[in-house]
Amino acid sequence: MKTRYRGLMKNTAQITALFALGNLWMRVEICAKLETLGR
Repeated sequence: MKTRYRGLMKNTAQITALFALGNLWMRVEICAKLETLGR
């Protein structure tokens, strides 16, 4: 049971990191588009 829990925690951490990176990337792209539109 312990190993399964550890694997689950690792998967959750990976998914969270993935979503965080994706979120950041989307924000960067939106900011870049807004800047080009503003100029």
